[in-house]
Amino acid sequence: MGRFTFTNLHVVRFYLRWFLRQLAEAEGASFFLYLCFMFDKYQVVIGLEVHAQLLTNSKLFCGDSAAFGAAPNTNISPITLAHPGTLPKMNKKAIEYAVKLGLAL
Repeated sequence: MGRFTFTNLHVVRFYLRWFLRQLAEAEGASFFLYLCFMFDKYQVVIGLEVHAQLLTNSKLFCGDSAAFGAAPNTNISPITLAHPGTLPKMNKKAIEYAVKLGLAL
């Protein structure tokens, strides 16, 4: 079974437009013509959102521990709680891992 490649999708789109135009001519309905023009006007773009957990010892924006299984509300600080006047501190190891992931993709 063949995969849908860029060329195959264009062929499918061409025949779908052709089919809709044939229906519009046969039925005389403006709705089918509207659908044909919509195919010409818009392009489908599908994106993926991926979440990942990095294997770091501290959180991303502060030095608090990221250990799993600790008692509730123990791995927090004023930065984590977003108290006024606090500024985040980036985790250098997380940035390193993110750059490596970006280069690998």
